[in-house]
Amino acid sequence: VLVVCGSNRFFYFRLDFILPCYLCRYVDLDRDQSWAFDTQIDALLRWHRYEELPDYTAQLDGFEAALDAPITTDYLQSFSDDLELAWFRIRDRGLEELLALGDTLSEDQIEEFIESLDEQQEKYEE
Repeated sequence: VLVVCGSNRFFYFRLDFILPCYLCRYVDLDRDQSWAFDTQIDALLRWHRYEELPDYTAQLDGFEAALDAPITTDYLQSFSDDLELAWFRIRDRGLEELLALGDTLSEDQIEEFIESLDEQQEKYEE
């Protein structure tokens, strides 16, 4: 467990570096777009760190405490629903940021992005 937590922490605290590198595999951003994306990533990660992570801690603490008694399917369903809602929150917040960035892309960048997605899809199909 410690190894997993340690590796998760390693990557989590480097997402501000990893995510822009990942995006650059699909489209080249100009300087202003890169700056805007970095700013959006910083805001997203700050929101996640201060708003979401405390909720995750509370959910996991509650789950750990629940292990002291028999676990019901209703409890597991509720826990699963909470996890799904957490995923939806980060997905929706991240999507808002990506859509804002997408509005700034030129036609050439959009074409480059689509070509990159097509190439990635071909790799997955092989």
